[in-house]
Amino acid sequence: MSGSRVAQISVPSDSHSIAIARRFVSQILADLAWVTPAMVDDVRLVASELVTNAVRAQRRVDDSATIAIRAAGFDDRFELTVVDHGGGFEVDTSALRLPDAHIDREGGFGLPLISALTDEIHVVSAADGAEVRVVVYRDRASAPTRSA
Repeated sequence: MSGSRVAQISVPSDSHSIAIARRFVSQILADLAWVTPAMVDDVRLVASELVTNAVRAQRRVDDSATIAIRAAGFDDRFELTVVDHGGGFEVDTSALRLPDAHIDREGGFGLPLISALTDEIHVVSAADGAEVRVVVYRDRASAPTRSA
């Protein structure tokens, strides 16, 4: 593929949307000749985590608005953006590190996992929701410095 492919979908705020997001990013990734099967697996997992977080956020505020998912494939990178209406959240760099392991611990691993599988993560949070954009570069060794 030369140039870019950008697509966007809106999905309902429910658990079925997670599978829809995984299929959607797979379709965009299929057009990028440089993407490896391992990258596809990683980005599908990232899409699952992002949409799961968006669904949970919207359930907390009882918002049934749709969740926007934007995927963009370029010659040098893949970008995935998820926008929800779940009230936003605070992110600091400690949220990107794995929490201490404990047998009874549930949750708290999503953002560290997303951070580990991508080259960049950008969060814009507001009272009415959050926008999370992740980037995976074709040449992961020369990716820009990580940002949050």
